[in-house]
Amino acid sequence: MTAAVEKGWFNVRKLLAILIMYISTAAVLSTPFIMKMGNGYVLRRMQIIFNPSLDPTGSGYIGSMIQRLLSHSQFIGQGLPISGYGEYSAIKLLPAANTDFLLTYLIYRFGWIVLIGIIAIFSAFTMRVILLCKKQKSVLGFLVSLAIISTFAVQCIVYIASNLGFLLLFPLSLPIISYGGRALVTNMCLIGFLLSVFRTGDLVKDKAGVGVANSSHFIQYDNGQIIINLKDHFIK
Repeated sequence: MTAAVEKGWFNVRKLLAILIMYISTAAVLSTPFIMKMGNGYVLRRMQIIFNPSLDPTGSGYIGSMIQRLLSHSQFIGQGLPISGYGEYSAIKLLPAANTDFLLTYLIYRFGWIVLIGIIAIFSAFTMRVILLCKKQKSVLGFLVSLAIISTFAVQCIVYIASNLGFLLLFPLSLPIISYGGRALVTNMCLIGFLLSVFRTGDLVKDKAGVGVANSSHFIQYDNGQIIINLKDHFIK
């Protein structure tokens, strides 16, 4: 929707439309959270999320363990031993170290250079895809490719944030790297769709001047733009 507004497909003021869209979305999403803030359990959970040391052996165990592993990690190489856990290895101390918190384990095992490399790779991939999205001459190709790269970006941001100890959201999969059957198949399908769009998207252009909704021209399609004329129909 943001891309459609930015492209001018709705024939409205861009800044006003974006503000209305995001403010209303934020209000809807935050309403249930605000309503439950009075609940003591929810407030306690929020405190533990931001400060896992309040309950290091209970609900804050994962967050506390992530903080310990990261604090003992080095820039390159194996992290320093964690005192108080005997001979237990990091992969045994951290739940789901092969899936949800794989990045945390890799940072501890091989150093912070792993995080830097992963961020660099996914940043380069995202920027490359965005540049190709801008070259799409088809509206459908542009929207599909933008939706796919947005999905990848959200997955990466949430996963990296969760593996750094910000457990406000449950970690998603890290595309192509995380272990998991359904997530891997889904991401492979998305990449397939993306490659299919890029194969001909910069060659095939939408035909202009087709698909007018009605004779009053309330909704028009012109040169790849969807124009909804609210001014002439509702504002006198």
